[in-house]
Order: sequence, then structure tokens, then C-alpha cells
Amino acid sequence: MEKIVIFILLSCCFLACELSPPPPKCVSNPPFDQLETFSKEYHAEVIKKLEKSKATDFRYFFKTFVESGEETNMILNLRNENQCFDVKMLVENWEKLGGMRKVNGKSYPKELVLLKWNIENRNDDKIVVYDDMNWIID
Repeated sequence: MEKIVIFILLSCCFLACELSPPPPKCVSNPPFDQLETFSKEYHAEVIKKLEKSKATDFRYFFKTFVESGEETNMILNLRNENQCFDVKMLVENWEKLGGMRKVNGKSYPKELVLLKWNIENRNDDKIVVYDDMNWIID
């Protein structure tokens, strides 16, 4: 009986992966195309874009983790049919991302599903902060 349940669960996971739509292609996206990634101007444009958006407006593709002092940021590529840009997202909640952090995403899915974030004011600057996401298999 246990083998049947495992088989059904794995089949459902396989079908879900097979049926998910392919990721949108990165499109030319002013002003991001003209700015140096993660420059002050680029960051300001990211914040402007995200303040007018909600988390479900994008699909999220992991690139890497970057440590700076005591902070760790996750670099993601956000995409939809009309936009494609990279975001530096501060991670403080490691409940679902701890295993992924240890190996910098190697052998993990590139797409992070149902990711949630918010914009916070910190040290007179607005930053994007990771809140949560759908489960991830470690």
C-alpha cells in the first residue's frame, strides 16, 4: 500500500512539472537594458516596478545567493510576458531555503514557485525582502 501511495504522489509531481507552461523568454525591457545591473539607478527602477506589482505577476528563476557582511541576498530573475529583470532579495527566513543555500541552488529547481516578497524601508533605503514560497524538496 505504501508503494502505491508513493507512486501516485510521484506521478502527480511528474505531471505537474510536465504540465507547467514553459518560462517566458527574456524580452528587451527598458529601462533595465540601459542600466548597470544592481546599480543605484537599476535598484530604484526595480523598486518602482515592484511597488506597482504583486508577487503573482511574475515567475521567479533562481540565479545565486550573495553574502554581504551578515546579510544574504538571493539573486532572482523575474519574468512575465512583458518584462524580464534581475532582483536582489534579502533573505532572513531560511525555513524553506536553508538546504538550497548550503549548495547555492545546485540540484534544486531553477524556478521558485509562488514566491512572496515585500518592500521594506531599511536605513533610509527601500529593499526587497523574501517572505515565503511554495514548498521545496530538499
